Amino acid sequence: MSYSERLHCEIIKKQADANFVNLETAIKTYDRDAAVCGAPAWRYVYHTIHSADCWFF
Repeated sequence: MSYSERLHCEIIKKQADANFVNLETAIKTYDRDAAVCGAPAWRYVYHTIHSADCWFF
């Protein structure tokens, strides 16, 4: 792997780590039944976790 590829991978890893910390905070603090654009907030969290599972794991 080239230096550039390693650098890009490290940047992606740091951003993904930050995103997962933010998701964890949201899961611990949000009102699951609050309406967000006409849908319950839990649907957005579920979608985010599903997308992370598809793209990162």
